[in-house]
Amino acid sequence: MKKNGLNIIIVVLIILIVIVSSFLFFDSSPKEGMIFELYGDEYIYHNLGSPFFDPGIKAIENGVDVSKDVIITGDVKVDEIGVYTRTYKYKELVLTRQIEVKKLTSFALKGESDVYIVLNGKYDDPKVEAYYNGVDVIDKIKITGNVDYSRSGLYIINYKFEEINRSLERKIHVSDFSEYLKIAYPKEAVKELDFNIQVDNTKVLKYLLPDGTSMDSDTTYHIDENGKYKFTIYDKYNNAYERIIDINNIDKVELSGSCVATVKNKKTTITVKSNKPIIKYKYNGVESVKNPYVINSVSKNNRVIIYDLVGNTKELTCSLEGNVLDGNMEIHFIASGFYDDSILIRTDSKVIYIDGGRAGGATRDIAYLKGLGIKKIDAMIGSHVEYDHIEAQADILDNFTVDKIIYPVDIYKCRRNCQCERDNDVRSVLDAMKRHNKTAITQPIPSKMDIGEMKIYYLGPLSKTCNNNNNSFVFILKYGNTSFMFTGDSYSSIHNPNGLLENAKKIGLDSIKVDVMKYPHHGNDPMYDKTLNAISPDIMIVPNYKASQYPNSINANRIKQHGITMYRQSDSSTGNLTLISDGEKVKVYMNTEASTYKR
Repeated sequence: MKKNGLNIIIVVLIILIVIVSSFLFFDSSPKEGMIFELYGDEYIYHNLGSPFFDPGIKAIENGVDVSKDVIITGDVKVDEIGVYTRTYKYKELVLTRQIEVKKLTSFALKGESDVYIVLNGKYDDPKVEAYYNGVDVIDKIKITGNVDYSRSGLYIINYKFEEINRSLERKIHVSDFSEYLKIAYPKEAVKELDFNIQVDNTKVLKYLLPDGTSMDSDTTYHIDENGKYKFTIYDKYNNAYERIIDINNIDKVELSGSCVATVKNKKTTITVKSNKPIIKYKYNGVESVKNPYVINSVSKNNRVIIYDLVGNTKELTCSLEGNVLDGNMEIHFIASGFYDDSILIRTDSKVIYIDGGRAGGATRDIAYLKGLGIKKIDAMIGSHVEYDHIEAQADILDNFTVDKIIYPVDIYKCRRNCQCERDNDVRSVLDAMKRHNKTAITQPIPSKMDIGEMKIYYLGPLSKTCNNNNNSFVFILKYGNTSFMFTGDSYSSIHNPNGLLENAKKIGLDSIKVDVMKYPHHGNDPMYDKTLNAISPDIMIVPNYKASQYPNSINANRIKQHGITMYRQSDSSTGNLTLISDGEKVKVYMNTEASTYKR
């Protein structure tokens, strides 16, 4: 009996040991057969202003990759200095990574790259911003160059950053009064006269008239007696410079004037200015007492005879302003079969063809162009030398007469200079150019070009690198008062609006704002607020045929928040869409066919 009791006690003890062991050693969490770890470091540094790409996380459960099921939270504000936390969660497992956004390595001018100073003025050089591995190294920048503010001329200050072997320069333009403010007045004897004053607002803060009135725009200053008249200008750094004009020849009156013809909405308005009261006008042979005078048509060559109170006359030739276009401009986004491929632009007299896509889409391209009635192409442009954009241009050369061929890089040397990726990207085009005895142009940046009534302003690429997409053209095409930005596959240039604006100003554009923008890189790159604010389009065209997933919801919402109307090629039943500009307004048509626009 005692022996049986002992046996029972032993059995009970064994059962308790098994139960306790199961609690100690059995783990029901997802760690069994689980690998859950960060790619990269837990604490990383990120350069201020650069796009952030998460190194990601490795998540494998029982031999199956489950990384797509990992929930990632935490934003990184790449334009704000700070430390940001990203959290990665899979079931009960949690990992975190900290990202410190700071200036790592940067080198940029402070202030303007071109500085305009009046003679004997003063300029305090703000120097540069210089960081290396997150440390301010301004004291290590080597600065060379001197400025003599007492002598007119161009002076260059150079800043050398030896650690990264880069240099920047600032141009200091020292000029006398006439460079900034132009004063025109009659040299012959007159009884009274006007000083016609033109000011360069990019260089001048303000100027003072002889009576002390402060001005910052063009004006006319009237005098009717001899004397010395002092004009004072202030450059943008508040340096003053004076000029005194001695007038001593006022004794008689001569009739003079000017006229401007402004065209808008197919009407011409002629406005006349004169130095004396006018009793009647003769506009292109028609007498009238009206000023301004409206002609209900586009009138390009206009002459006016003016008559004063005592019968003196003066014939004036009118300058022409505004939309004097003879017809419409069409822009066809053609679906040849591969994403962002073919664009055809034409007016009544000129044709531009951009890209073309892969060789496999050429048959559809050619059919569309012939359906439009195209026989000659005045300019064939490659946004960049990559096969999915220009390969079909060989077939275009074989089927149409092409005048100019234009690329952003030297297509003959691009592989050698690592500015295109594969020989096949350019080989077929080079062979076709050789067959047709054609030579390609490497377009300088910045530069401008007129093709009939279309004006093209080439603003990018801002630099040429081994990243072929970033070697894409960024250019603005203007037709009348409407403007369009074409972007190729550009990333770095399109997200550097300050660099684009700087280039624009060098070739006569005061702004990079446009009516219509082509979304770069098939619609699959990020779009940032700073870019949309600077370009400020009313319409965004997304050439994403067969890629309806672009742009993603984040970028689409950002475009919507900026009040931009978005049209996607993938939403067109034919894959094609067409824009029409009359020089004043732009209309967009979806689901288009070439036959609708045949000429």
